Amino acid sequence: MANNSKIAGTASTSERGLEAKLSEALEKLYSGQGAKAQELLQALGREASEAGDLVVARRVRTSLMALARKGTQASLVLPASSEMTIQVHLNRGEGKEALAMAEEALKAAQDRGGLHYLKALALAQLGEGERSAEALQQALTLEPGLHHQFLLEKDFDSVRATAAFGEFERF
Repeated sequence: MANNSKIAGTASTSERGLEAKLSEALEKLYSGQGAKAQELLQALGREASEAGDLVVARRVRTSLMALARKGTQASLVLPASSEMTIQVHLNRGEGKEALAMAEEALKAAQDRGGLHYLKALALAQLGEGERSAEALQQALTLEPGLHHQFLLEKDFDSVRATAAFGEFERF
């Protein structure tokens, strides 16, 4: 997340509230309630922008763009991608579930930087700094553009001070 409200590795109530709302909106989307998802996402986008949460605001914009491309019929059903499902677990603070899903998805797609990045996030949530840094290195090797996202992501705050993360902070 873009603000510095995390203390001792836990997100603030308002930050988790935005993530919970994002998860709710995405669940509506994947359960075929496209119109309701769009409504929730639009409200969340305004709220995240007002709160200065650039990461959630960006995720909302991306979701709204996808909805615009696909249409917003109430019957819209999109298959939940592995990455999106993992992200929902991460938003809920369910690091174990996210890690299990990321590792399973990576068995079939080792070349996807986004999956390695989500694995790194899950490991960071679980306090496994060394393994998180290894997964992040894989992600950045495949998708160097993820570095900026890493710098803004508050879920890495609990492991940033470890030696394994020193090289990532220099950029």
